Amino acid sequence: MYTILVRLERNGLVQVTKRPSGVGPPRKFFALNDAGREELAAFWVKWEYLSARIDKLKEGGR
Repeated sequence: MYTILVRLERNGLVQVTKRPSGVGPPRKFFALNDAGREELAAFWVKWEYLSARIDKLKEGGR
């Protein structure tokens, strides 16, 4: 999971906030920013298309 979070941060898709921790180093909190929300919306469009095509193939269609 941390690999994915680092990649999202590197690609500018999340906002990272560090907050103090009662124990140990500060904790990082991740939230999607506007670019991340746009990327997620584009992903869901692609996913819906792919999912519909797979469903059609499972039903024997082309």
